Amino acid sequence: MTLNFKIILPCAIFIIFTACNTKHSREIDTQNAIDTIVFNNKSVRADSLPISNYTFLPLQTTEESLFAIISKLIHKNGKFYILDAHVTSALFIFSDKGEFLYKIDNKGRGFGQYITLNDFDVDEQGNVYISDMQSRKIIKFSNGVPQNEIQLPVPFLEFAINKNVSEDLVLFKTFGNKDVDYILSTYDQQESKNIKNTKSGPLI
Repeated sequence: MTLNFKIILPCAIFIIFTACNTKHSREIDTQNAIDTIVFNNKSVRADSLPISNYTFLPLQTTEESLFAIISKLIHKNGKFYILDAHVTSALFIFSDKGEFLYKIDNKGRGFGQYITLNDFDVDEQGNVYISDMQSRKIIKFSNGVPQNEIQLPVPFLEFAINKNVSEDLVLFKTFGNKDVDYILSTYDQQESKNIKNTKSGPLI
């Protein structure tokens, strides 16, 4: 018993010592190394853009004229129309000189009011049309005052006043799904119906 213990003990100590001093090396796989792309963070100066002429126009700042994001901008009839669809959900109108004129901010469910303000357009007479996709309607404004509403039969994304035919016609882009397979329609305000549809398969 004593002899066996004397033999086993040195062997055990040798194994432990060897295990503690063995270095485990791990090879790095260089075959699947990740390529790194270095970008040149170079700022673009306004005077380097391919534009023949430009002007910086400061807009008048008041409590009523503050907006966060320019979702869409139209310059027409001597005015700037700026849509902030995501934060204030309002349309801001400025003069050519940057003077704040008024804004359309009619949230609600009554006449001339909207739940969401998604898009807008301006006709040749300066009337403003705004769209409420959730209510499926377009509201016509004159100098910020609602005149009438156009109720549309299907949900839509964007629209435009059809200036080539008649300003009584509105173009709007619809959702593509199993029920609605057209993506562009012409709507007659006077007859309250679609008069032309551009067919397409369902959008993904």
